[in-house]
Amino acid sequence: MRTELHPVVREGRFWNDEWVHDTAVWGWAYAQRPDHLAIRLADHCVAGRAASTLVLTTHRLAVVIETSLLGEPTPEPGDEPETGRGILGKALTLAKSFRSDEGGDDKASRSEAPVVATLWETPVNAIRGFRPLDKGRSVSVVEYLVIDFVDGSVLEFAAPHVSQDTQHIDKCFQRLSSPDPTAPPIQPR
Repeated sequence: MRTELHPVVREGRFWNDEWVHDTAVWGWAYAQRPDHLAIRLADHCVAGRAASTLVLTTHRLAVVIETSLLGEPTPEPGDEPETGRGILGKALTLAKSFRSDEGGDDKASRSEAPVVATLWETPVNAIRGFRPLDKGRSVSVVEYLVIDFVDGSVLEFAAPHVSQDTQHIDKCFQRLSSPDPTAPPIQPR
């Protein structure tokens, strides 16, 4: 039995938001090339899965994850034991030794705050703007936060309180003077 594609799909007459109501899809990235910022950001969010957190500061946008969730890296076959660990493993070892020097190795002396590692980051001047976007074809729309990057790429992801989030982002960045006077200001769209 041969199945035909529906003319809407075959002719490309869809809205590009068919994925919005699929709970397995948390967002969508648009870019011309795989090295554009939206794609790189989405890749690192997916790599960290639900354990990753998107962090925006006045200097950077980053994907972070608790180091306790990273586990120990496995050595590559053929590597020597002392050099078989990757750079992340070496950094974690250094962080552990620093923590043990500072406060001892017992759990009582450790801080309650989790230690995080940065999976990916970019300076805020690589971001053109943030904007809310309602998507979907049902009565209850799905709220998305859109990040527009200066390289032309775009990341849209589900954010339940996007209106308040974008207002807060706008207020925070209006108070700051740009560290790079040639950088375009972050603008709501």
